[in-house]
Amino acid sequence: MESPEPCIPKPPALDYVLGARELSDLCARLGFSPPIWHWTEMFNARIESSIDEASLEGEWSRRRGEADTGDGIALVTDPAALRTVLDEAEEHFQDWAKRAKDREEFDCVVQLVRNIRELLVRHEPVRASLILDLTGRMWIGRNWERLPEPVFERKRTLDHVLGNLGRAIKREKTLSGNDMAAYLFAQAAQVYVANDWMHDRWLAKFLAREMLSEMRSSVAKSAKRAHWWAIGLGTGAAAAAACLAGRTVGVLIFIAALLASAVITARLDYAGLVLDRIIDEVGGGCFAGGVVAERLERLNGLSLHIPSILVELLRTQRC
Repeated sequence: MESPEPCIPKPPALDYVLGARELSDLCARLGFSPPIWHWTEMFNARIESSIDEASLEGEWSRRRGEADTGDGIALVTDPAALRTVLDEAEEHFQDWAKRAKDREEFDCVVQLVRNIRELLVRHEPVRASLILDLTGRMWIGRNWERLPEPVFERKRTLDHVLGNLGRAIKREKTLSGNDMAAYLFAQAAQVYVANDWMHDRWLAKFLAREMLSEMRSSVAKSAKRAHWWAIGLGTGAAAAAACLAGRTVGVLIFIAALLASAVITARLDYAGLVLDRIIDEVGGGCFAGGVVAERLERLNGLSLHIPSILVELLRTQRC
């Protein structure tokens, strides 16, 4: 699979949640603490909720190479809440810096936190660039702890999987606006399948459910497109035939197009029902991965594209 064009990371959506307890349990089983980015997602969400997002758009436009708009000032709607999250962020990043292999990235975050908090204390304007620099540095933060090399490599690999999973759930897009979710899900699944030590019931269920839901959404869109495409094509063909060969031929062509649309839509609707049942089963947690994978593969006969990596992911699981 080809890598898509680079994207500009944005702060996470407020409703983005990756179960804190489940993630902590998984990391504990693997012998290390959760990745820093998981917690900074929460910091970024709280920062976003304290600032008018529209006041940041001018800076986003400038960074995208578009015409700069706005006055470059972030409109802080809740200074008290922002100061609270900044205080918590500084405490956490200072603690992480003590255990880091390279504390430079942590020190940069702490300095930005202090600069913004000082402006708030003095009731001075906060530049939008400062806010975006802070959330951006938090977004790419990684917990380079002083771990034994094998454990450190496992932690970095898990960070990569969870990072791609989080970006896919947030519907991250390329610079041209294309949705990267399918690519990011596939990347996360490939790394998961290739590393036996990472195979975990919760993580497999989470990843498989998200990939299946993405496929279900695609099937629904395909059914809708097929229906309207067949009607449009049939109408055009019928109109042309009516002019060239008479009204009866035109009506027959239109009916044939409707029947074709009905057949295609029915097949896609059936695939959607099968996917719904599989999603419910996987979401329930107790499923035989090999059996589910075989049921999923049978949908290939309905002209659906079933990612092979999703099938392999399911096969790693046993009830």
